Amino acid sequence: LLGYGLVEVPRVMWRRSFPESRLAWHLHRTGRAAVRLEDASKELERCLAVVIITSQQVPRSDPDLRRTADSLVAYTDKNSPVPLASLTNTSKVDVEALEENDLDYATSAAGVARLRGRVKLAIAEFVGSRGDYLVFIKKAMELESICKSRQLGVYLPPNGQSTWLAMAQWQYKCTIQPYVQRCTALILAGLSITIVWCEATIGSGRHPDLSPFSLAIHKNSTLRNPFAAQLLIALP
Repeated sequence: LLGYGLVEVPRVMWRRSFPESRLAWHLHRTGRAAVRLEDASKELERCLAVVIITSQQVPRSDPDLRRTADSLVAYTDKNSPVPLASLTNTSKVDVEALEENDLDYATSAAGVARLRGRVKLAIAEFVGSRGDYLVFIKKAMELESICKSRQLGVYLPPNGQSTWLAMAQWQYKCTIQPYVQRCTALILAGLSITIVWCEATIGSGRHPDLSPFSLAIHKNSTLRNPFAAQLLIALP
């Protein structure tokens, strides 16, 4: 984990300083998230259809199984982002699109329990996929606005605010922030190299002491200030 962070943190900060390449990357991630969201949406709709059909298949003569099926319907209607009534009221349940094993849940309480687990997983996948897609699309739209402002040289915030503070913040994000991120990436890269050097020279001990952190910690002025010593120790 330490070795991964030493390389990845400066590299991520460096890549973030190039809005044009970041825009292309986020558009790619948005496309992948859209495909994942579409698959999750299809699975959720299929699960809702199976819940409706399973509830219709359970006979009234079996009160225990009927109670379990009603509990499943109530759980689905409460937690599903897509209302169960949207399929029931418009008769959108396509039995032909379902697979054969989708119609085998109504035979026992264990089958209804398996269907509940499948519905729970489908809801979680849909909510997660939708959240990822919204995050990626918002970031891509922001980066697109930044790239357009940098290309045209007109730094007007995309939200329409024309106050001097909003315009100054947007201009900073378009022009100055990339250079700040590059400087930060170089500083973090130097810190990573320093940490690796300190790890590599542990074997020499303090004779000679080749570690910059060790030299800084063992200074008399640092040792007399416990807070400064703890800060230097925690910094790497």
